[in-house]
Parts: sequence; structure tokens; C-alpha cells
Amino acid sequence: RRQRQMCIRDRYGDVRMGGANNTVYLWCNNSTVNFKGDFIGLSALWEISGGTVTFCADSGVHTITSGGGTFYSLIFDDNGGGATWQLTDSLRVTGNLTIESGILDIEGQDVSVTGSFFNNAYFQVEGNETLLLNPDTDTGTVIYDGLLGYTGFVYGNDYYDLSCVG
Repeated sequence: RRQRQMCIRDRYGDVRMGGANNTVYLWCNNSTVNFKGDFIGLSALWEISGGTVTFCADSGVHTITSGGGTFYSLIFDDNGGGATWQLTDSLRVTGNLTIESGILDIEGQDVSVTGSFFNNAYFQVEGNETLLLNPDTDTGTVIYDGLLGYTGFVYGNDYYDLSCVG
């Protein structure tokens, strides 16, 4: 297997990572990488390690496709602009996951966070996904959109702010 390393500080368009025969590592050296567009990991052969990835679009709807890859530390922050990030597949974070502002809509996809989970804004679930994280019950809003129907609260029984729609 061939390995490639790259470091991107700011990326304002969409990002595509991975490939059938190559492993791609985005090594951040304990720094922050900012993405303003969609993120498409084409295969599980990529990993972001050693730093923080911030999705920092100011507005609009953006998709996050991990392709089975792994983020180290992940932040969603729209600076109050009204952005929504939608998952198209499961999300795996080996460090911390923070929703600073905006909406993280997991679209029924599974989420696994090894570190801490901080929800300072909106975390939208459908109720049928698997959440492997320690819920943040001190801040933020959890939205159950109910479009697929749900029979229980996958986030748990304690909430700072809860909204059920759909």
C-alpha cells in the first residue's frame, strides 16, 4: 500500500479523499484545518489525525460522507450563519466532537465519539440510529425529526433542550 500525506489549512470548496488503492492521511500536526464545503471520503482508506477539522461554512446545507474513514477532533461552526451539515454515512471521531453553532443532522446515520461530545447548538437525530457517545445534557438542543418514526429517545432521557418535529 502506498501512503500519501498532505496538510491543508483552509479549503473553501468540496474535499474528496481516498481511493481504491491508496491510503490517504491528512496529518494536522495538532493544528486546525478548516473546510467550507462538502466532505467526501471515497473509501475507508483515509484518516485525519493529530489535529482538529473544523467545518465552518457560513450558510447552506453541506454533506459529510466519511466513506468509513475516521476524524480525530471535529468541530462544526457556522459563525451564526445558519449552516446545516448532513451525514450520508456513519461518523467516527476518535477525539472530541463539538457542535459550536449550526445544525448537525445525522440523517439516521450511526455516530461514534471516543472523546467528549459538546453540543452548543443543534444535534438532529431521527431516533433509529446508534449513538456511541456521552450525551451533552448541559447545553444545546437535540431535535428528533421523526420522519422515519421512532419509539424511544436514542440520545437518552436527560436533555438541556429537546424538540420533537415531524
